[in-house]
Amino acid sequence: FFALASGRVTSNMSISWKETWKNKSVIYWMRLSSALSWRHIQKISNLLAKLLLIFPNSFQRITVRNLSLCFPHLTADQQKKICAESLQHQVATLLELGPTWTQSLAVSQHAILQVRNENVLHTKLKEPNGLLLLLPHLGNWELANQYISQQTKVTALYKPGRLEDFSNWVVQSRERFGVRMVPTSVRGVAAAFKALKRGETVVILPDQEAPKANGIFAPFFNIPALTGTLCHRLIQKTNANVLCMFCRRDWDKAGFEMIFIEPDPQIYDEDMEIATTALNKSIENCIVLYPEQYQWSYKRFRRRPNKQPSLY
Repeated sequence: FFALASGRVTSNMSISWKETWKNKSVIYWMRLSSALSWRHIQKISNLLAKLLLIFPNSFQRITVRNLSLCFPHLTADQQKKICAESLQHQVATLLELGPTWTQSLAVSQHAILQVRNENVLHTKLKEPNGLLLLLPHLGNWELANQYISQQTKVTALYKPGRLEDFSNWVVQSRERFGVRMVPTSVRGVAAAFKALKRGETVVILPDQEAPKANGIFAPFFNIPALTGTLCHRLIQKTNANVLCMFCRRDWDKAGFEMIFIEPDPQIYDEDMEIATTALNKSIENCIVLYPEQYQWSYKRFRRRPNKQPSLY
């Protein structure tokens, strides 16, 4: 399932058979996992995370590497502890996709037990220039999308997957409760600009590696990371307000907590480098609160500036 969900391919099957098999397998798994409760997901995640620690795999390898890069001040034991917890949360993120995409709105909203800084969200929603919400890969970002769709009119940018049938199913699932999904294309970016101009809300997952043409290198945990400039352009052209949000897993209560955090104030700076650095700093400020819930298995530092050697 991990290979399917992450798009990893290890066989030399024909393209048509491979894509058909992956589409059907992933959708089937999502529907099957939709019957799991949050408490069941916690227990299964704990078991599978232990297996990931025992057997060699890319999830563990990349997580270990990213933690050593981003938290060099921590001891080996501290990094090992975060790694073990992170693998459990990353498994939970995958297992939660089925329930999140298929359950009713009532069940979804009932799972959110608390909202932190909700007053900040509503204050910004009342302002006329639109709201840009930064949603890092921290906790359950799919549930966060559902929550915000009930508070305001939302346009969310997404990168279409390579599995067409599965990608279409995901978009339909995400749009069930009112989120308007638009691809990270010229058309989608234009839709995001228009939504902010109308005073609406746009959600962006800002911690993915950007294409070279649309990004610059900016420090992320003091390491140069190819970072998208779209947020800067949206802010400068629309005067939108910015807020960070994420949905924290609460294992003890078998539920979630929505958290809203003000970004680094320099994110509004006209200088692209200053603003993009502030963007990454804003994401860091969210991650350091609950580092074990971040998706550390993503190669955030894959591309290097000035032909520097690979970190992976």
